[in-house]
Amino acid sequence: MLPNFLQSTYSTYKRDTDAIASWLATTAREYGYSPQVLEDDKTTVQLLLESQSVCQPSVQAPSTRLKGKARKLAREAASTAANSLPTASRVYTIPVKSFTILASEIVSRKKSSVSIPAVLGKTLNRAIAFRKDHNDWFSRNEDKDTSSANESHAHFISVLERVRQILAPHMATGVAHEAVKRSFKDMSLKKSTEPRSNNLFEDLEVEESSEEFLDAPVSESVASSTTKAGDNIRYQAERLSKAEEKVIAQSCLLEAVADIRTFIKGLWQRYRDREQMDLMAAAVTTNTAIEMVRKLHEDYAKSFPDDAEYIDIIKKPYDWLFTQVGEGAYELEPSDEKVDAALYAKGDEIFMTTYLILETLRNSMYTKPQLPVIDVALLNHGDTSKEWSMRSSEDKHLDDEVVLSKAWTGLVILGHMKDIVKDDLTEGVRALTMNEKVPFWLTVAAQIFLDVKHVLGPEVERPFGEMQKGARYMKSSIDQTIAFHQKLPPNPRFDPGDKTKLPHIAKVNELLLLGDLVDEALSAEGIDMKTRDEYRNFGKQHPILCGVWLFSIRHKMQQVSIDFARLWSTTVYCAHIYNAVRVEGLVPSGWEDMEVLCTLQDQNNLFMGTYPETLVECVNRSNTCMGCSPLMSARNQRRPGPIHNLSGTRTLKYAFPISDLFFGRLGISRNSLPTNLSLVEEKIEAQYPRSVTKKSFVFYKDNNPTKLARGRPSQSSNAVNKKKLDSIDFLSGLATALHNEGVHLTFDYLRLHRTCCEVLQDMVGEIEDEAGRSLQESMFAPDFFDRDKLLWEPDFVTFLLALVSQVHMKGMPKDNRNKARRALAKAAKCIEDKTKGKAGSIGIDVVRKGFGYEWDWDSR
Repeated sequence: MLPNFLQSTYSTYKRDTDAIASWLATTAREYGYSPQVLEDDKTTVQLLLESQSVCQPSVQAPSTRLKGKARKLAREAASTAANSLPTASRVYTIPVKSFTILASEIVSRKKSSVSIPAVLGKTLNRAIAFRKDHNDWFSRNEDKDTSSANESHAHFISVLERVRQILAPHMATGVAHEAVKRSFKDMSLKKSTEPRSNNLFEDLEVEESSEEFLDAPVSESVASSTTKAGDNIRYQAERLSKAEEKVIAQSCLLEAVADIRTFIKGLWQRYRDREQMDLMAAAVTTNTAIEMVRKLHEDYAKSFPDDAEYIDIIKKPYDWLFTQVGEGAYELEPSDEKVDAALYAKGDEIFMTTYLILETLRNSMYTKPQLPVIDVALLNHGDTSKEWSMRSSEDKHLDDEVVLSKAWTGLVILGHMKDIVKDDLTEGVRALTMNEKVPFWLTVAAQIFLDVKHVLGPEVERPFGEMQKGARYMKSSIDQTIAFHQKLPPNPRFDPGDKTKLPHIAKVNELLLLGDLVDEALSAEGIDMKTRDEYRNFGKQHPILCGVWLFSIRHKMQQVSIDFARLWSTTVYCAHIYNAVRVEGLVPSGWEDMEVLCTLQDQNNLFMGTYPETLVECVNRSNTCMGCSPLMSARNQRRPGPIHNLSGTRTLKYAFPISDLFFGRLGISRNSLPTNLSLVEEKIEAQYPRSVTKKSFVFYKDNNPTKLARGRPSQSSNAVNKKKLDSIDFLSGLATALHNEGVHLTFDYLRLHRTCCEVLQDMVGEIEDEAGRSLQESMFAPDFFDRDKLLWEPDFVTFLLALVSQVHMKGMPKDNRNKARRALAKAAKCIEDKTKGKAGSIGIDVVRKGFGYEWDWDSR
């Protein structure tokens, strides 16, 4: 089943009409209308599906040999098996002409006032609006094939309006008023007959599904009536003819695709203009949109399997479009003739030009089984560096052919490679065969590919540059970390697999982002260098794939980096020490990289709540987070020193939950898994406030996407519930969430880890001299200053914070307090020396200036 946000207006309409029919039938039965008439009168109700006999396996009685508990369990198992057998059910169709009969019976047979649920009134309004929008649109494009459908639409509208009129006096005041208001509006307003703009389906303004309807049964009386009847009877509305249903389903599918396509264009305009949208967010959202189109097409194909090809879906809108511009329709088959330039704009609405190009490529460009090479002469036409809006229709058509033809070689080569990340367009090209038509969803994917290039214009190669820039930075960070750790003692917490993770991600980064797989494949096939120049650096031709690849490698890089930092623990240790000296005001210049880390990782995770505000609180929180036993705070300890439980320590975590949901599909793995869109929807919806005080719904978590806020909205007593997400809500929320997680995926945990190692190494020498060996031996175990252990064991950090906590401890000898104060000052100086100037913000400066992420610190 499709996720809620992908439920099309057509699916909602069918559910609405079935809900109306079901409510009318079950309520009529409850109010005394003869069940005999409802079930057996074939002029009123037509039996669609009689329950078929179900082969029920025989349940043997428990053996007489069983006794006691065994016999009881056997009896319960037999009873459970019998109860779990499927129950028979019957589905009845309510003819349209019976709707008014049932509504009149409900009103007349009940002596007291009939209460009509508010959800039924909204459902009626929505179904009528849907029918009217489509009937008005079809009537303006009527031909001999659709005239009968229009008459059927008009009749159904009149029936639904009559039902609403009959029930209106018994509806809640607000709902009844709205029904009357709509009736007058329907009689007085007429749809404009002016020529429509570029969107063929913009007139189909269908109301959105109500949350009550999507979340709950149509009415409680339906469930109660069937329960009381002791059977399992369901009712549905009479269906239109198959042809009529198909026309409506096609128009809804094309309308949904047109909306998605328009949104994706706007998304890449934001990226192009650097309006708080990064490459990874734009690319992953675009790839998800293509996956959504594929799922919508598959859902349509289930209902109309014989009419699911591109030509079947597009034929009727195609004929209407070209009748509008005074041209007769011609065969939708690939040919050598170019499409008339005057028709480009209309054909663009239904992806006709793209489909013809794809069909030609599929049929004629395989010079080798998996290695098509485009005629170089074709590539000399067109200039893809110009702004798209400045081109003539003829140039646009030619450029579309050039761009797709040039990209085809790379798409086929990459599509047939194993163990690499692929976007949906590349995967769809791989699945094509010589004997099958280009599917509708793949045509849309190719059109979106072209749309992105049209929007980017002269900046079409910018994504490739950003991808390689990110790859070079990741390579540098990994190389520096490996070299840095060659000078450190081995970490006993590492297993052999941990040591290979960084080199492995470096190798994949080098191969995928910094290499040129297409050029290597062409070279291996013996293609000459001059021809290969046309295909060098395939990423310049495919901005979406550049963003997908960058997302995949960065996500894996962050997972490996966080896992690496966990094993050493230096980052968490320094976070607690820095917070202690910051509380005392001893680091006036601050340590911005550490501040960002604490925000990204969430203070609740690192500090078990809000930031500690006193030195004593810093020590107590640190001990708990390090897995220390509460006995450390006891005055009469049975044994000296801290008692650690390393398995209970607070450590770094993956802080990019939305991105995690796409790693199964776009991650570095042998088996690419489909995206769980329902789970993504749940996460996206959770970032909206559950209730708000106004009608505009925005993300609270990052209302300004530049904020690093992690708060939750407070509930308001006069708030209203938010509507369900539709497909555009979903895509908009997804793009914003992924952009906000871009800082999490770009922040260099390895660089901060290396800085923390150096701070702790400097600090241990300073504090050891200040504390004195006698103090160390009298209070703690003798190995707290072991330089080989301080980078992965919490002993030194625990000792240091326990020492500095004596600064404000009452009754502590003055000498000890002075030593503690000097130790605290020296710890602060070690941090200050390593982070002064730009050194303390170099990691976040790269994120901010190098990759364009900007934000303001949240005042909370």
